[in-house]
Amino acid sequence: MLLQIISRYTKITVVWTGEVATYSFIWSIMMGAGYMVSEDKHFSFEMLLDKLSGKKKEYLNIFIKLNILFFGAAIFYYGAIITKQFWNYRLTSLNFVKMGYMWISLPILGFSIIVYSLEHILQSINNIRGN
Repeated sequence: MLLQIISRYTKITVVWTGEVATYSFIWSIMMGAGYMVSEDKHFSFEMLLDKLSGKKKEYLNIFIKLNILFFGAAIFYYGAIITKQFWNYRLTSLNFVKMGYMWISLPILGFSIIVYSLEHILQSINNIRGN
């Protein structure tokens, strides 16, 4: 981004910086979303969850995490299909870079959501057994 700003003032044409910034932003969003699932900090409505306690709360937690897990599985599955389909497409301004490197962030996100959701589900099951 800084290079693009400098190039505008120096009248030097650098066309690829916009594309690199866009795809870097996409990658950071995808990896950030996976991290938010790992930290259990993703967007959620907790009104009902806050009113429950004990095993009921853990059962609701499992239900929520299962939904997130299925969402992650869908992202992984369809992301892999899209990645395979668009792998050999090329960036417009950087013709030597394949689009597959951009699209592969989807199956990586889906896989990380699956792993972290399974971890949270197992933790809730352990909490139920402990009560």
